[in-house]
Amino acid sequence: MLLGQYARLRIMDSGDGEYVRAVRNSPQVSRWLLERCFFISDVQQREFVDSVAKDSKQMFFIAEDIQRNCPFGVYSLKYIDHRNQRAELGIFLEPGAASSGVVAFEAAVLVLDYGFDYLNLHKIVAEILAENQRAIRLDEGLGLRLEGVRRRHAFYGGSFHDLLLYAVFREDFRERPTDGVRLMRAGIAAAANRGEPSLSASGCGEPCEPKT
Repeated sequence: MLLGQYARLRIMDSGDGEYVRAVRNSPQVSRWLLERCFFISDVQQREFVDSVAKDSKQMFFIAEDIQRNCPFGVYSLKYIDHRNQRAELGIFLEPGAASSGVVAFEAAVLVLDYGFDYLNLHKIVAEILAENQRAIRLDEGLGLRLEGVRRRHAFYGGSFHDLLLYAVFREDFRERPTDGVRLMRAGIAAAANRGEPSLSASGCGEPCEPKT
């Protein structure tokens, strides 16, 4: 489990399938996905949860608001490549959830910390549709930078749309954090000083050495 001052993340298990499916299938979330026209059935969701449990190349977390003691979204590291030390960040926030802003941002910081510190990743990337300004603001606040554009890459609404490629390197995230990340780390450290562990790898696997 990953623990912060406001948010905690636990590994998705078999009991989370319907929650993940409901968030993923909601129009407010699916509209920003490349496979936006594809809705997931309960059978497909069960198969997906089972496949994730067996696949070391992807990790899905259920994000929970500590104060409210309820979930508010799904965070993931996908396409984990230990040889090249990279992965892709994914975030689905529950539509209408009371938890947002600081709580969602801290959860993302915890996932990136986990990817860089425990999985020993060198680079974490994200793909964002150009119209998804909320995701762009979040990723840029985390320190991800625009690396490129796949022009007219996704078709929906009768036209093609650009896909933005964002990324952050470990040394930038650790040594040159944004103001928002720096504030989150200060809060996490304060929670740890009060006897609340800020980061635990329990249930999330062991630190990984780069593989060649």
